[in-house]
Amino acid sequence: MRFSTVFVPCVLALALPASAQSLSYGVGAGALVATGDLRTFDKNPGGALAAFLDLDFGGGQVFRPRLDLAYLPRKTGDEAGTSTRRDFWGGALGIDYDCYLSGARKGLYGQVGAGLYHMEAKTASSAGSFKEKTTRFGGSIGAGYDFNANWGMSFRYAYSTFKSALPGQRSIKDPTAGMVMLSTNHRF
Repeated sequence: MRFSTVFVPCVLALALPASAQSLSYGVGAGALVATGDLRTFDKNPGGALAAFLDLDFGGGQVFRPRLDLAYLPRKTGDEAGTSTRRDFWGGALGIDYDCYLSGARKGLYGQVGAGLYHMEAKTASSAGSFKEKTTRFGGSIGAGYDFNANWGMSFRYAYSTFKSALPGQRSIKDPTAGMVMLSTNHRF
């Protein structure tokens, strides 16, 4: 591992909070739908939870370190004469940049982000099982609206890839793992 891979994030983690005008933290919960190759694995909607820290630099410029958890509920069924169960969950440690159109932390904002995404997909059936774990960098883009200092909603698309194939999709190289999320956020 290169020194800069560890050093630069550590410096940013210490420098950003020290120069922010105000800090607040919060949680979020919402629904998600898989997109891309992940949707072929599981079409069921799922849930998402988040914890975040808002670093407000004034002028509507906010950096948001975040921890996300996502789960697509198990899918059971009879495929080719076998009983099949599929599960997917993911987590992300990332940072978003929010730009408020009003110039203050209220109202409508646009959002871009990057993070380290960990994903796990499992398929188990009477014919055998397959499990895939991967951790990769990914990105996100979205928009949101803060109703007041405590409550807001956001819509975000997050994207990453698996290192190999999803269970049952062994022929796809670097399958995409996208998620569209709609969440309610609360700041303390």
